[in-house]
Amino acid sequence: MITDSPKKYYHGVPIYIADYCFYDPELANPEWFSYANCRNDMTECMYAHLHGELEIHLMLRGKMVVTLEEREIILLPGDLLIVNPFERHHGMIPTGEIAEYIHTVFDLNSFGAACGKTADELCRQLFLGERCFINHIPSGTADISGIAGIMRRMLGIYELFGEKPIYSDCALTGAVCELIGCLLEQFPPAEKSAHNKRRAEFRRSVKSFIDGHYTEDITTETTARALGYNKNYFCTLFKENFGMSFSHYLCEYRIEISKEYKGQELSLTDIAARCGFPSYCYYTRCFKKQLGVTPSEFFRQI
Repeated sequence: MITDSPKKYYHGVPIYIADYCFYDPELANPEWFSYANCRNDMTECMYAHLHGELEIHLMLRGKMVVTLEEREIILLPGDLLIVNPFERHHGMIPTGEIAEYIHTVFDLNSFGAACGKTADELCRQLFLGERCFINHIPSGTADISGIAGIMRRMLGIYELFGEKPIYSDCALTGAVCELIGCLLEQFPPAEKSAHNKRRAEFRRSVKSFIDGHYTEDITTETTARALGYNKNYFCTLFKENFGMSFSHYLCEYRIEISKEYKGQELSLTDIAARCGFPSYCYYTRCFKKQLGVTPSEFFRQI
């Protein structure tokens, strides 16, 4: 499954940060973690996905094997993983072994302007896929401890949101700008190859179109036409970049959006319509197939 933008986790400013811990008998696993996603002595801890935000992981304990585009990266305690906008990534941990990492995702476009003209331009180039950070920074690398310290501080601020929302937003903005400054100064983003630029542009244009039109009756053909592609070529590119067909992706995307209506006073028929499903029956069938429960069962859960 490909999950999308973490916007649903944002409180005020567009940033999400959490400490995820797995298989520690003294701590609860994340609520979304599933033992069913185990294979070959490894358990999925990060679904294959891509989005327009910058994503950073600071490994605290254990090991995580990340597949990022065509590369496999092994993260050990103290390592940093930087996922650039629109890079596809997936993570697994050894089944039954304690693993823990701090995970943050934030929208570069919302913070670049606050960091100065030069930083803002670099953030724009990162979002457009013209430049990219190095993905793996091993522990012991010069200046990595400062970045780790900022991330730990960001986590503490984020957890204060319910108690001090205004302070949390302001302090997080400052901390994110400091983090961006450290990354740009210490690990300047390099120019991407022409192939990677084209790949990022395709993914960005597709994501932007779906974000703006998922409530409508869009199809593979109408989307390909709107983006200026031959249908067959578009299908090939889509499968290469997103790992599934357009119709499959669109269905999963709409289901993820529909889950955000949990707790609201709306009928399931209304939710299905708002998310672009042609009928409630089709919505229910897709939801059950993807999540293993019906929408009514999911929305009844506390």
